[in-house]
Amino acid sequence: MTRQILAGNVKEAQKLHYKLTDIIEQLFADGNPAGIKAALELLNITPANLRLPLVKVNKATQNALAELIDTYK
Repeated sequence: MTRQILAGNVKEAQKLHYKLTDIIEQLFADGNPAGIKAALELLNITPANLRLPLVKVNKATQNALAELIDTYK
């Protein structure tokens, strides 16, 4: 997306952006950084460790993220 916008391909960058809106919404559904950490854990990159007062995403958000990540693999 960034490469496209830097190359002046605004329409292509917009298409990529809108393709990602579902996963972006889920990443921030339960707040930041919980969604990002959940996604990284689902991708086996790092555990989703959070310190209080932050908490992990709820099960529905985690399931939605898992489904979306599978569609992008």
